Amino acid sequence: MIYETREIDFGDVSGLDYYTGLTFKIYAKGAGSRVGAGGRYDLLTANFGKTEPAIGFMLELDALTDVLLRRERGGMLAANSDLDATMITGNETAPLFMKAKERRQRNERVRIDLKRREP
Repeated sequence: MIYETREIDFGDVSGLDYYTGLTFKIYAKGAGSRVGAGGRYDLLTANFGKTEPAIGFMLELDALTDVLLRRERGGMLAANSDLDATMITGNETAPLFMKAKERRQRNERVRIDLKRREP
């Protein structure tokens, strides 16, 4: 089951200005990238007329599906890999996602960075 090999990272510093407190990312063993994220965003509701305390999260259904399918097929990531992740940068998204998909199919961890930050 997926909940047996999950990790929650409370040290997210994504810099999204609508968060007002704790933020987090959710990882699952074999995912190669996060499978969810969320946090506190108390001030965001003010944009809709009323300030209310709020917390929210999202799940990356494609990433979760990939993890479950890999596990079903027995294809987990190699535990002895020297690299934690491969970073792919560029301006055109379609080729980046195709490269990432190919590498993930080879059980490589891949991070796509559209902002061209340093790893």
